[in-house]
Amino acid sequence: MIDIRRFPDAQNAAAAAADFIIARLHAKPDLVLGVATGATMVPVYRQLVAAHRAGRANFARMRCFSVDEYVGLPPANKASFRATMAAHFYDPIGIDPARCFVPDAMAADLLAATHNYEAAIVAVGGIDLLMLGIGTNGHIGFNEPPADLAGRTCLVDLTAETLAANAHQFDAGILPPKRAITMGVATMLDAREILLVATGAGKREAIARALLGPLDPACPASALQSHPHVVAILDAAAASGL
Repeated sequence: MIDIRRFPDAQNAAAAAADFIIARLHAKPDLVLGVATGATMVPVYRQLVAAHRAGRANFARMRCFSVDEYVGLPPANKASFRATMAAHFYDPIGIDPARCFVPDAMAADLLAATHNYEAAIVAVGGIDLLMLGIGTNGHIGFNEPPADLAGRTCLVDLTAETLAANAHQFDAGILPPKRAITMGVATMLDAREILLVATGAGKREAIARALLGPLDPACPASALQSHPHVVAILDAAAASGL
């Protein structure tokens, strides 16, 4: 059963998500945190940075693994997920970059890069807490429908819907890369705990399908129903279909 927690608005949901992460960090200072990007997560990282600056959280021993990365986008490009995480979270909290991992989507051998990322997660003992958002089509990470629910970290082609949703991250006239490396659904389900965050009416249908519908590759997030420790933090708009 997924633990569904509702909040009146996106600001309160972000604060609750940050408090949840901080509680896990206090319990395990060397927390291995899986991190997601996207507009939903920006307020969560803002709250975490504020907690760091207020002395409420020490992230120095934490290690982070990004859920995904665009293929062929240099890490220095501001739209890369490495750069996005650095701007919103890693740089403000002053964490050692060597403790922050991302799929090597610039590798000459992308298949080897997917295997190497899986191996890196295993090498640290697995992910303690995985943060996830959800796409309007029910994707988690870049696992687009219909997703392989038994899939590991892999190379994926992005749908037109996802490309359109992410176009705002790029300068005008620049098209997002059409491929990415993403943690697979099975990789995600290996995390000891999962925190799903969704806000806004645009996520209403996806959340209803993910949390109430059948286990269905057409809604990759529905696979979270098979995990024993998932907390879903939702604002009122995202939860309105439940």
